[in-house]
Amino acid sequence: IAQDLINCVGQPYKRVDDNGKALGCMAPVYLLYPNAPRFKWPPRYKLGEVMEQKFEQYATKIDIKDIQPGDIVLIRLFEGLLHPAVYIGSDKIAHCLDSTGIQLSRLSPVRIKGVYRVCQQVD
Repeated sequence: IAQDLINCVGQPYKRVDDNGKALGCMAPVYLLYPNAPRFKWPPRYKLGEVMEQKFEQYATKIDIKDIQPGDIVLIRLFEGLLHPAVYIGSDKIAHCLDSTGIQLSRLSPVRIKGVYRVCQQVD
């Protein structure tokens, strides 16, 4: 799991997949879970709310103390925005910003809104 995402760090960032659907900040999630449901991109101020609803619908919310590689982390950003990342182990996450593409960062438990585990391949 972790190595697949690590191999994408520093590679050119694709903003859309092969079917023309937007990847955006969800790129690491879709790379790890290619069958995860796609959704229409709402206005930026509603994006976190929509992501949280989708994660709660298609994954199981877990406690941060139970985090494992492959779990999805929803992080609080400035101004109340939420940002998805994938935990890769050793207190590191893979996440994507438009300006830098997929990158690795240290997990900051203070900024975590929720942790989700995909228990099976989603369709």
